[in-house]
Amino acid sequence: MKCLIEDYNQSMAEETKADQLYYKMGGNKKAIIINMFKFKNPAKMRNGAEKDVESLVETFRHLRFEIVKLEDCHRQDLMDELDKREGLVAPLHLIGPLLQSRGWSWVGLLADPPKNQLEYILEHLRSSMLSHTVAAADYKDCDCLAVIIMTHGHNDTLYCIDDRTFTLKEVEEKFLPGNCPELAGKPKLFFIQACRGSDIIKAYKAFDARKEEITETQHLIPKSCDVLEFFSTEEGTFCRDCVCKYR
Repeated sequence: MKCLIEDYNQSMAEETKADQLYYKMGGNKKAIIINMFKFKNPAKMRNGAEKDVESLVETFRHLRFEIVKLEDCHRQDLMDELDKREGLVAPLHLIGPLLQSRGWSWVGLLADPPKNQLEYILEHLRSSMLSHTVAAADYKDCDCLAVIIMTHGHNDTLYCIDDRTFTLKEVEEKFLPGNCPELAGKPKLFFIQACRGSDIIKAYKAFDARKEEITETQHLIPKSCDVLEFFSTEEGTFCRDCVCKYR
């Protein structure tokens, strides 16, 4: 019996250690694909972007991710969509159908509705608003989030189709523990496909160094190709003493 207890304790200790080393990935996973394609300026149209979306959807579905697509958004619409997980925002075009689904007659919005009428409408819409949020109201059962942003960019800014800008930081903040505690301790992946300035990136002829002769199959590669960079922190500092306290 003593041996069985010791074996059980050792097994539990190993499982606990494994839990500390690896993220839990057996639950739900979500991928949000943000694609800006049809800009007002025809010269800015991102032709071929729809093919990228198709490839991303296929890839993430293969990895068992739930897919949410946000395409051709104005800045305010994009921010509203990303905030919807909290059930606080409902797009205007959904209010009519929501009212009708609850037996209301939908005529339009009053320019300045009385306070008691507005409170009554909001009270009856609350549950419906929660069920119509794009970014799925609850992340407590989500083990991983991936956000893919494809658009035009310049330095640290990204563009919506109305040419208003946003930053990756703004998007990240929506899902960090301060705003989304359900995702604390869970992997959050961000992939950005956008230019980062107006300077032309230099390119060099590439060849297989394992071959003695340089053939006509050379092709051009960016100067920073095949580089992966890791930083210990984001911009700023995090005191080592603070880290030790949370161990």
